Amino acid sequence: MNLTRRLTFVALSSLVVALFFAARRASEIRPRRLATIPFCNELVFSSNGQLLIGKSNVSGVQTYSFLDIQNSMPVAERHIDHYQFQPLLSPDEKQIARATEFPEPPPHQSPFGFSTPTFFVSDITSDKERRFSDPIVHDDDEGDSPSVQSAVWTRDGRELIVAGKRQIRRFDAQSGQLLSRATFAPLPKLRKGRKPPTDNGAQKLAISPDGRQFLRLDSPSRLTIRDTKTARVVRSITLVGNTGPYVRFGWSEGSHFVWAEIVGVGIFSASTGRFLWRWSDMTQPHFSPDEKFVVCCNGYQCMARDAQTGRELWRVYSPNSPNFALSPDGKTLAEARSNGQIFLWPMPQRS
Repeated sequence: MNLTRRLTFVALSSLVVALFFAARRASEIRPRRLATIPFCNELVFSSNGQLLIGKSNVSGVQTYSFLDIQNSMPVAERHIDHYQFQPLLSPDEKQIARATEFPEPPPHQSPFGFSTPTFFVSDITSDKERRFSDPIVHDDDEGDSPSVQSAVWTRDGRELIVAGKRQIRRFDAQSGQLLSRATFAPLPKLRKGRKPPTDNGAQKLAISPDGRQFLRLDSPSRLTIRDTKTARVVRSITLVGNTGPYVRFGWSEGSHFVWAEIVGVGIFSASTGRFLWRWSDMTQPHFSPDEKFVVCCNGYQCMARDAQTGRELWRVYSPNSPNFALSPDGKTLAEARSNGQIFLWPMPQRS
């Protein structure tokens, strides 16, 4: 009798354990494999979330693969070399805006000088492209190469806003004609031996998604928010933590938050410039469309936190995955693994 009871207890215990792990596996978040992009080093969703763009770099040539998320099929592929700024997809997802350099230097520079960057818009399915007027010219006041620092399409896709080191321009996206231009003062000269924040290829400018304001790194510990039409300072942000020439920064989708990557990620209020909270050992911040939470990754995990308080909401572990992107609706996380495989994760339910 005792043996029968023991066997019954063991059988029931085994059944309970099996049911527990079966329920746990059923509730686990599992990714869907989308495609393979060899050497993929960056992912970005299109504005409506129907396309996923994967960027790869082979022998100095940037390849952009456009993937249909619903059908898991490639839509187009573009090879772009001699680029100087991250190409931008238009709101209607039919055009790419990019900055490139002429193969020949401008007349006022020596053959060993820098080329003049020029802005182009081209179709993603053809080689048709048009050049914008008023290229970014060499800036002798800052003493280094000309470059395009930041650019955005307006929400309606009618205009492109392009920022150089000392000027910010608005172009008509269809004709390429210059609409307006604002100039701001060069960075102040520092004492001998000190490096300005523009050295070593550091980021200098970031235009807000709504195109109304832009961020400028005025010193290793100070960001300013400026109006894109007048270039006047709206407010200042004091950076918290170990600042230096490799600071990266940007905006949330609704332009209500500002982030700065300084050996971790710092979150600031765009309306007041006030520091909110800091995220150590994390990179690549992605804000949800409603700006209620932000997702950060560090190469082996992604974590979501409340945008206002920094409270942890959830985390996903995925080793050997250095690149992530958050969909515009905030419901899907795209992952590019080191072997080139692209996976889509459904976002966990927020607690």
